[in-house]
Amino acid sequence: MSEKMKAGLIKHIAFSLITVLICCSSGLFAQGTQIQFGQNRVQYKEFTWQYYEGEHFLVYFNQGGLNLGKFAAQIAEADLLDIENLLDYKLSSKPEIIVYNNITDFNQSNFAIGKEEQYNIGGQTKIIGNKIFVYFDGNHQHLRTQIREGVGKVLVTSMIYGGSLQEIVSNAVLLNLPEWFTEGLVSYIGEEWNTELDNKLREGILSGRYKKFNKLTGEDARFAGHALWYYIAENYGEATIPNLLYLIRINRSLENGFLFVLGNGLNTTIDQWYNYFNNKYNTEAKDKIQPAETDKIVRKTTKNRDYHELRMSSDGKHIAYAVDDFGRFKVYIQELGDEKTTKIRKGGLKTHTLATDLSNPLISWSPDGKKLAIVFEKRARNFVTTYNTETKEKETKELTRFQKILSASFAKNGNTLVMSVMNNGQSDIYMYYLNNDRVEQLTNDYYDDLDPAYVQLNNGYEGIIFASNRDIDSMFTTRNIDSILPVGNLDSALRYQGQI
Repeated sequence: MSEKMKAGLIKHIAFSLITVLICCSSGLFAQGTQIQFGQNRVQYKEFTWQYYEGEHFLVYFNQGGLNLGKFAAQIAEADLLDIENLLDYKLSSKPEIIVYNNITDFNQSNFAIGKEEQYNIGGQTKIIGNKIFVYFDGNHQHLRTQIREGVGKVLVTSMIYGGSLQEIVSNAVLLNLPEWFTEGLVSYIGEEWNTELDNKLREGILSGRYKKFNKLTGEDARFAGHALWYYIAENYGEATIPNLLYLIRINRSLENGFLFVLGNGLNTTIDQWYNYFNNKYNTEAKDKIQPAETDKIVRKTTKNRDYHELRMSSDGKHIAYAVDDFGRFKVYIQELGDEKTTKIRKGGLKTHTLATDLSNPLISWSPDGKKLAIVFEKRARNFVTTYNTETKEKETKELTRFQKILSASFAKNGNTLVMSVMNNGQSDIYMYYLNNDRVEQLTNDYYDDLDPAYVQLNNGYEGIIFASNRDIDSMFTTRNIDSILPVGNLDSALRYQGQI
């Protein structure tokens, strides 16, 4: 986290900026909470909305999302000044932030049915007018990124196209900006450059994916645009960003804006960006050894499919993986050295209008490599299927008590799963015993606890290691978001020692 962002948090973290609306005699409940927005999308539960009202934002949350509503209200106020300073532009309206407890709830939203192609779906913050739609994926930093993107989109749209309907219509007709420009800038506002983004850019540059920059669409255009804005800010200073936006709007020309502010035309700037990173990454690649072509696993792939959750059995004989086709998934097992695959599980719903959830399904091998566990969702309920590679037997049971399962892996034996689970707006570590359906909760606080795994070290130590953004190396119980917001890096490895 940059010093500037930290300063914004410290300055605005005081909850005095957030006014809790007290209606009737029920502290957090607002009048008119039984609000229906649209219809026709399948819903598996009723949403009862409550809200916080702050100085600049109105934040809605539903049952089980009290802490998420508090967090969203505080972080939006805290980050607003930083975003306004970056764009040199003040927020003139009062946006509404609608917070969903998880992606499953988000996909049941009835807002703007039939208009999804006009807005950001799948990995991006969804914006409709002054309404910002976000969801919690177990990581508060990701939720913060969505909120920053939403606030940035509202400000950028107002800055470029104006605030009144007449201005918006007029400028939208005369100024047709490419996707990489607007969505890339919003992504840049949302997330600081980091090693993960740098690795993604490295892969795209070295593979030639971003060579034809002006022809990029979708996520490629958005990410390449983010990288270009990062390059401009690093080489010309962040002050050039509002200057570019202002002159592009006044001249209604991308080319003139880049010439006046940067001294280079648009295509020249893009070429400089590409050549800079291409030279950098190719120089770095000279000192690295790439995997041999002969080590590649033979597998036919299909375009526009997501291949994920790749897991190798402990005995090194099999791999298992999931293939996602716009929400419809299939899980396969493949013996190494053989092209033949066996489909173990399928599920999900294929759709081009909902956000894709790549945490559905989750896959894990047992320590002996003979059992595969597949955790998946069906109609907003959680299930686990176990498959025995020797007997070919499958067993499926429902996992109750959990709103959302974020990750799962086997513990010391083939009868216990250790999981990161989302309940009531927080992610915690749980043990689940397959043989008797017993559940044991290991952590219970608002810090993010993700990706647990069983470990056994040479010194005889055994336990569970997981990623967390807690600021102290201990586990304790606290259920409420307070002045310490859980937005630190997931760089703390903690261990739980006990009966595994």
